[in-house]
Amino acid sequence: MQPAFDVILFGATGFTGALVAEVLLARAAADGGRLRWAMAGRNAAKLVELRGRIGAPASVPLITADATDARALADLVRQAKVVITTVGPYQRHGEALITACATAGTDYVDLCGEPLWMAQMIPRLALTSSERKKAIAILKSHLADKSSIVKTFAMQALADLSQQDQSIQPEIISLLEELTRTGTPAMQSRGRKLLKSLNRKSQIVNQKSNSILSPSLTSACRSSQPLRPPLGALLIGSASS
Repeated sequence: MQPAFDVILFGATGFTGALVAEVLLARAAADGGRLRWAMAGRNAAKLVELRGRIGAPASVPLITADATDARALADLVRQAKVVITTVGPYQRHGEALITACATAGTDYVDLCGEPLWMAQMIPRLALTSSERKKAIAILKSHLADKSSIVKTFAMQALADLSQQDQSIQPEIISLLEELTRTGTPAMQSRGRKLLKSLNRKSQIVNQKSNSILSPSLTSACRSSQPLRPPLGALLIGSASS
């Protein structure tokens, strides 16, 4: 079903939100009213006040939703093609909304300047190949940040992404190896840990694939005993579940 709105602005009553609302109002006027947009926030009275203050027509819909109410956010994002959020700090208030958008398939836009949160969120999302490439480019840019914390979180996110798509793992491993040689002491330390972890997980995957031909399975097949998977396979199944 077609969403009711092209854009919903969440957090419209804040200082930055009001500025974005003014831009959307001007864009709607320039488009001859074809842009279907709405303002959303947790305080209905403030939304009404903002609509009057910026000179928006009474026909601009207002939606009440709180950043901590997952059900209300799920209902909100289903109504829009795109949700713009100015509700920060995102580390505290952003995860529920971005999760709702990812679940509903709604496009998401924020004003985030919090690379640690971005590094945590990107690997959790189900990204297309094109989106994953963009995410990698963003994370690589954070490797040049002044903060060692930002750099190491970016490295962690890159390693996590490589677990979602095996085709990019050689590129990420090569990058981590380079950073282990040339990065700051914190980056070198994190790089060694990540490479060790990736290598261990790769070995587990290979072991799982090869378990079909393991001696214990072959012996079980030859005997009259009921087939029982080897202990290694049981451990692998637990790790992957």
